[in-house]
Amino acid sequence: MEMGISRDAIKQLIEVAHLCFQRNLTVATSGNLSLRSGDEMYLSTASACLGTLSENDIVLLPISSRGLQVFVGDRVPSSEYAFHQYVYQHSSFGAILHLHPPYCIALSAHTDEFVPATVERIYFPRSISVIQQTTAQISNYEAVVEALKQMNAVILQNHGIVTASDDLWKAFYLADMLEHLAQVAFQQQLWAKHR
Repeated sequence: MEMGISRDAIKQLIEVAHLCFQRNLTVATSGNLSLRSGDEMYLSTASACLGTLSENDIVLLPISSRGLQVFVGDRVPSSEYAFHQYVYQHSSFGAILHLHPPYCIALSAHTDEFVPATVERIYFPRSISVIQQTTAQISNYEAVVEALKQMNAVILQNHGIVTASDDLWKAFYLADMLEHLAQVAFQQQLWAKHR
């Protein structure tokens, strides 16, 4: 392991990544996650499967760098590197998850905001923004960061979700709960149609 690399940070990223995959919050090689460490961030690499993420799939990168063509040895950072940089540069968040949970993605095609209807709404006391997304990478960084500052979570239309917090585990719990609430909302609609 390289000098300056935190074993605790690597362990935490791997544990959370594996749970995201097990909880069906992402599939195949989609999704990415990062953890702030001072003026740097730990970020998953491009084409890494979160379900099998290992130490070799995590790179330590500067938050302030403007270069998008960054390589760490033979490892290429996630294509969302610039997005993670932007969030850290414009907020005090310490961790970011970008995932592709199916119920949130399905819901995003039918609404501009999501208001959970169950008691678990305490996780999201206000509506969760659904931001238009038309590219393969996250766009409209400013709107995403503003939404994250309001609710620590945002849904990207037809693309996925982003959660952010001061702690990686908190960001995971928010993502897990958001997908659960989207699934409940879907099933509530099904039940309503069959009554």
